[in-house]
Amino acid sequence: MGLDIHHFKITEKYDTDLEYFFLDQLAACPEMISRHEHLIAEVKEPEGYFDVLIFKNQKELHAYAQKHPVPSDSAFIVGGADHLEQELKKSVHQYNLIPSDFYSVQHSYTHTSFFIKTNITYTRRCYSMNYIRRKVLYHTDAGYQRSGMNSQFFKHFTNDTLYFRKEDVISALRYIYDDDPSYYKELVDNFQHNFIDNFIEGDSIFFISW
Repeated sequence: MGLDIHHFKITEKYDTDLEYFFLDQLAACPEMISRHEHLIAEVKEPEGYFDVLIFKNQKELHAYAQKHPVPSDSAFIVGGADHLEQELKKSVHQYNLIPSDFYSVQHSYTHTSFFIKTNITYTRRCYSMNYIRRKVLYHTDAGYQRSGMNSQFFKHFTNDTLYFRKEDVISALRYIYDDDPSYYKELVDNFQHNFIDNFIEGDSIFFISW
């Protein structure tokens, strides 16, 4: 985690690794959509995911389930090496999932009971469901900054938000961390050059995440 600040620009799809925004994510800037109407593309995206949570043993599964009941779009199983594949096949068949269309993520959870803490690690296997076509615009990177902002920045900007106005980008400059004079100049120069000078309303997106 940590603060990441991006300057994206809408572009044609010239590379298969380019990322994109769904049109509904850009709805706050209709000028951007109309200006780049000729670049709008379609992608097939899962409408959702079915999660299979794999625990080491029944005890850890029950401990986790006490605080996290099984939702309708998930299944909990025990993943011992001797029968994991069999259990996964059962879930795939029962919920009509595509066996090869998934990704896996490791998680950890601390369970507390009667002041005793137990660390639980489990695997979340996410199966894609219900593919739909969605309209998108591709983007490229025009600027990037990692951290470098003071605490006031987080009061004036919102996490995981797209900003389309240049005045918002200019206002962010005042929150650059200034305790180290040499580092401050480097940050200001980078921000001025890669975020402000080349920001074009209708083409550019200022994106913040932490």
